[in-house]
Amino acid sequence: MPPLITLIPNSGIHFWDVDLDMDALLRQARTFWEEPLGGPPDEHGAVRARLHELQPDAETGQPVDPLTRDPPPAEETYPVSARQAIEMHLGRLGAAALLHAAVPQQHRAGGA
Repeated sequence: MPPLITLIPNSGIHFWDVDLDMDALLRQARTFWEEPLGGPPDEHGAVRARLHELQPDAETGQPVDPLTRDPPPAEETYPVSARQAIEMHLGRLGAAALLHAAVPQQHRAGGA
């Protein structure tokens, strides 16, 4: 895969086949907590929540909210590995618009 892929604006659909070495992915998982925001469930039964990426506490190593430094209820947290995060996208087409937001301004086409 080339180190730089140029996308041409307003030129149609671009396809980028990414060849990932799944065995080389980080083995470490990140821990998340979905903080319930309250209110009634929507028409599909889903309840609004705020997603927090937890960080290990410097003293205990236990996952804590990085803003409050408080540990959330353990039964409401879950780990996600890099492999799990990528596997759900294997064999799927992804929208280039999602990549656009992650690219620094100076690297976008035209540089402005």
